[in-house]
Amino acid sequence: MTQVDFYIIPENQPRSKDVVTCRLTEKALQQGFRVLILGQDQKQLQALDEKLWTYKEQSFIPHEIEPENAITSEHCHVVLSENSNAYTEANLLINLSGKIPEGYARFERIAEIVPGKQQDRQQSRVRYKQYREQSCTLNTHEL
Repeated sequence: MTQVDFYIIPENQPRSKDVVTCRLTEKALQQGFRVLILGQDQKQLQALDEKLWTYKEQSFIPHEIEPENAITSEHCHVVLSENSNAYTEANLLINLSGKIPEGYARFERIAEIVPGKQQDRQQSRVRYKQYREQSCTLNTHEL
């Protein structure tokens, strides 16, 4: 059964969705997860690509961006893609797409990052209900 964790960024926090994504990715790698970061589009993925390389002054998070329609990547533990079927070895999905991805049940865990804006929270509530209807284990974390 898939566990879905919602990470809620407070409205008054300056932390960006990208920074939270970097922190979660770093922590996931330390715990041995293989991570697929699912984005809405190439523009979002390119911005996150830059952030992952420069996230910390003394280190970076190794990753790659999958080209559209790619199916797997076996030499890297973090892959950014618009395709939820990319990187078939991933067991953690960080979902930045704004919707429940196709084939989500194949992941051991899913992280949903929710910015503080009301519109983003409303959309995440819809996804929360959809995951609940599919009997996923749900957790929320106020950051």
